[in-house]
Amino acid sequence: MVDLGGGGAIPFVAEFAAAYPRAAVLITSPGGDPASRAHSTDENLHLADFERACLAEALLFTELADWPRT
Repeated sequence: MVDLGGGGAIPFVAEFAAAYPRAAVLITSPGGDPASRAHSTDENLHLADFERACLAEALLFTELADWPRT
């Protein structure tokens, strides 16, 4: 047996979607690596991976701010 860990059960998303049905919901995961053992007792995140994820998210939001381009 191999314990990979995994997330995905985020309760507030359904409540948020019900309260704001026209809102778009984007959930990102800096700990997408199975070795991070997300939501397990020994969950971890390499800081370099987190730094790259934060940069990628900032770049994404920058691009989305310009969308749609005219």
